[in-house]
Amino acid sequence: MKVEDEVKEFRRRVEEVLSREVKDPYLSYPLLPPGKMIRPTMVYAGAYPLVSPEVLWASAAVEILHASSLVHDDLPAVDNGKVRRGKPAAHVKFGEGVAVMVGDALLCLAFEYASRLGGEAVALLARAGGMDGVAGGQILDLQGARSMEEIREIHLRKTARLMESSFLLGLLASGRRDLMERGAVLGREMGLLFQTVDDILDSETCGEEPNVVKILGMEKSRALAQEYFEGVVRKAEEFPGRKVIRWLAENTLERASSRG
Repeated sequence: MKVEDEVKEFRRRVEEVLSREVKDPYLSYPLLPPGKMIRPTMVYAGAYPLVSPEVLWASAAVEILHASSLVHDDLPAVDNGKVRRGKPAAHVKFGEGVAVMVGDALLCLAFEYASRLGGEAVALLARAGGMDGVAGGQILDLQGARSMEEIREIHLRKTARLMESSFLLGLLASGRRDLMERGAVLGREMGLLFQTVDDILDSETCGEEPNVVKILGMEKSRALAQEYFEGVVRKAEEFPGRKVIRWLAENTLERASSRG
């Protein structure tokens, strides 16, 4: 089976879990249907080829936490996003107060799923969502960034930390503790690749938001993305899920090529 077909089937199974178990209409609205499920794919890469209940629970946990962060990001006091995944953002649909609670409830649900793997999984997810992760990265983002070092710190917290934790959860669920230290480095680098490519794609529409292209220019930004890509591919070689990692990295880099 081709790697893209394996990933598609895995994502289908994660969506099946989410659709079956998340029935509350407030919570399912921003969660379903899910997006590209990049973070669950990182769980799969860490656990590859294992697809156990633990792997699916971990994948659900990271996708739910990601959905929670998007609900909060879209709030008027943060990014004031009006549309998410082709439909009105949660605060537009339900009102701002309800959206705050929905984001909080999704975050709690993510921890509930992670708890099925034990306390270590909860700790990994908590770090990814807290001040050293998504929440702290969003605060830095709101404050703005004036240097490449500051933008990198935003990317590390807001994007790379959850990518790192997703890969580590896959390794944890498959019993590969011996690979977790090096897996953390790989997961972070994949996150930096992903966010650098996003910055390239968003360079003309980001307004006043911090952006790699504003600091480095387009040519150097593309070179940085290529550098991250090569690092990910090189580091992936020792992991059983190397072909999934490479496929995800290649697809991410190709997105940057779509920008003239």
